[in-house]
Amino acid sequence: MFAGTLRCTKNVAIHSASILSMRAANKWLAIGAADNSMSLFQRSNQKVDASGNRNRVDSWKLFRTPEKTAAMVRCVASDPERGRICSGARNGLVRLWDAAIAVHS
Repeated sequence: MFAGTLRCTKNVAIHSASILSMRAANKWLAIGAADNSMSLFQRSNQKVDASGNRNRVDSWKLFRTPEKTAAMVRCVASDPERGRICSGARNGLVRLWDAAIAVHS
């Protein structure tokens, strides 16, 4: 059970259609959308303030938006051992993307 409060810290408008899938890991977030696109966000390192406390809200930055696919991106998954993101489209095509960052689940 969640005992704290929940608040939106940031709105990001990246896709022009519905978000169909999301996959988050330690340092990245992959989003697949109905506009035939996928976005990859990277989380920056936590900042430590003068009193030694870590920033509770990490900042996520758009890292890459690969070329659009021929069909809706219905699912995204990770392959941490090889540092890749996998996307599955409505037309049955599975694509492997080299994330070019350290992907850790």
